[in-house]
Amino acid sequence: MPIYEYACRQCGHTFERLVMPPATSAEVAPCPSCRSADLERVPSRLSVSSEASRQANVQRARKLGTKEAREKEVADLEVIAHHTD
Repeated sequence: MPIYEYACRQCGHTFERLVMPPATSAEVAPCPSCRSADLERVPSRLSVSSEASRQANVQRARKLGTKEAREKEVADLEVIAHHTD
């Protein structure tokens, strides 16, 4: 059961629907925003995963984790400094 993306021609709202094949546009539920049945199926964005993209995500997460750890350490030191005064 694929998930398709739709755009409402009446209000411009975009949304996703899980569609049972073989479904026609007349069988798709109406727009959740304006309830219009005038829908257009739009191409979905493609997601590609590779070793390089996974490594980049891991490095980005580690960098963010290091920054958050540093900020927490500074905040902890400030709390200690204010409680000893």
